[in-house]
Amino acid sequence: MGRSKTRTAIDELAELLGLTELLDRRAKELSGGERRRLHTAIALVGRPSLVLLDEPTVGADVQTRSQLLGVVRNLARNGVAIVYSTHYFPEVAELDASVVILERGHVLARGSINEIVAQHSVGTVELVFAGSAPDVARLLPTNAVTTSGSSVRIKTHDTAAVTAAILANLDTHAVKLCGLTVSEPSLESAFLQLTDGPNPNLIEEVVDVA
Repeated sequence: MGRSKTRTAIDELAELLGLTELLDRRAKELSGGERRRLHTAIALVGRPSLVLLDEPTVGADVQTRSQLLGVVRNLARNGVAIVYSTHYFPEVAELDASVVILERGHVLARGSINEIVAQHSVGTVELVFAGSAPDVARLLPTNAVTTSGSSVRIKTHDTAAVTAAILANLDTHAVKLCGLTVSEPSLESAFLQLTDGPNPNLIEEVVDVA
């Protein structure tokens, strides 16, 4: 790169990754998060056209994670091809990149976050009652309703509509309701469905309320 371009690249990366005040210190004197940022800077100082990042924020503090993601977004905007491997789903959502879900080297799904969530994820509505749960299945006749003791769990693409329908029809059982948890369809639930479900290619029956 030459001395001048190298110096410029170092200064730019030090600024982006919060390393400017640390440039006169030895690497062994840095904290874990500071070393993580230093490793990233070393990998990027040569201005590569392809960057492979394997769980780069593992063990990083909140500040380091934010700075690393900022650098990744900046590189992508400038035309660098980036392969980013992570199990931390909020990072995937924040980067808003094309996604490939892998298991043991096999591609289970690929596409945008919205596409994968729509194809492979469902939301859940879970109700907990004092005592035995009422027969919620009579309101929503489908195998997507599971009752176990005092709790009822419903799989659905439309959690708001299903929740409203159930609450409107509980009648006298409403006074026994002591807990309600709503989980929206997400990339994480899509991942779990694909890797742990009984059939990785199909979503089980869900409740849809018109």
